[in-house]
Amino acid sequence: MATRKAAAKAEQARISQIGDFKSRVGGVIELPSGFIVRWRNPGGLRVFLASGKIPNALMPVVEKALKGGKGAQADMEETVVKQLNENPDMVNELMSMYDAVALKCIIEPKIYPVPDEAMVEAWNAAHPDDPVDDPEDLRYEDRLYVDEVPDDDKAYLFGLISGGVKDLETFRREREINVASLARVSGVVGHSVADSGVDAG
Repeated sequence: MATRKAAAKAEQARISQIGDFKSRVGGVIELPSGFIVRWRNPGGLRVFLASGKIPNALMPVVEKALKGGKGAQADMEETVVKQLNENPDMVNELMSMYDAVALKCIIEPKIYPVPDEAMVEAWNAAHPDDPVDDPEDLRYEDRLYVDEVPDDDKAYLFGLISGGVKDLETFRREREINVASLARVSGVVGHSVADSGVDAG
């Protein structure tokens, strides 16, 4: 009987179109900040797991998401608050993971990694007649760098690839609560969207 009901329900349902599948792996979306970008899912969390970009403290949450567990985003926020109370330095690992997600997922506009000492060394090796001393010297005004993308936007992208986020408005409401919780943890306030230095308007 259950099989017949399932079959009947399936027959009445609309057949998914190509666009339905495409929207799950990319397309044009609005981010929480209000910015519009073209994005693509690079293959889910497994891509970042393989590259070692997932902080050890978040591994249980990521493993749950990979197994199809619901509420990965909420679980991650809860885990982050708990871990940050014990180890405030973990916020750097979290931000590093979010940066990796943004760099991999946002196709347009193109996002660039933040210049670092390794880039300075590479530049100086390739341009011995025009060396630089500071990574900031390698920033270009006409480029968008990953640290200029609001943290909420990066968190939203993480939620998309983990399957934990489907509705933007729900994400916004949940983040208001979560950001308030995170802001109470020492050393995290500077990472809120309000302090990101990016003006969405």
